[in-house]
Amino acid sequence: MQRPSPPGEDVSPRGTATVRKRRSHKATVASRVVHLRDIARRRSSGIREGKIVAPPGVKPIFEKVVKATIDDIQAALLRTEQCPMARFLSETLECYDIEPGEWKPDPTEAGTMVLERRYSAPVPDNVPDAVAKLVRLPPVIGTTTVYRLRRSESDELTMVQQSYTGDVMYGDRFKIQNTISFKEDAGGVVSRQWAEIVWREALPWHSSLIRHFIEKRSRADAIRYAPQLLCMIEDAVQAL
Repeated sequence: MQRPSPPGEDVSPRGTATVRKRRSHKATVASRVVHLRDIARRRSSGIREGKIVAPPGVKPIFEKVVKATIDDIQAALLRTEQCPMARFLSETLECYDIEPGEWKPDPTEAGTMVLERRYSAPVPDNVPDAVAKLVRLPPVIGTTTVYRLRRSESDELTMVQQSYTGDVMYGDRFKIQNTISFKEDAGGVVSRQWAEIVWREALPWHSSLIRHFIEKRSRADAIRYAPQLLCMIEDAVQAL
């Protein structure tokens, strides 16, 4: 026996289709809300992501002996005034509107310090037009970099920095990660650097050009700027 329809309810095929469409729209909206909340959660917890260790078994992009002690290097990195990382952002990468930041203990991992900086980064002139159009690249990108510093029981000092932005398409799907370590060796303290892209979510299959550009460009920049970053850290040590 068929259930009687409530007064005013349209039980025609057209009415049923309309109801289904509304339900589908509500489900889509709810899904987007959940997705946006997930993005916000992952961004807010960015300082807790990743392990503060040098990548095992991966060849560094740069390596050099440093004439400094681990204690002095750690003290230089933890400076808030004349911070070598802020200087690197300003002088080397030509970033501006760099917000001040303070190192704080990481509540989720003992022995780790965390520093977050927000700033404006200019877009390089040599970005291919095809990539710039695909990601709707603005002239200036608001960027956040999170630094996490840890000294291990073996006395290796490691800093992992992750940079990300929400100002470009797919910017919430990856982070540019650079790792620099300092470790006692036979010839003194050796500094090594690594670079990689941490993909939080895969890009659509039709965006392979964008993925290729991001990975190739970020690695090339890391290799190019690695000596300058270390030089500024050494300058900060000398200024102690």
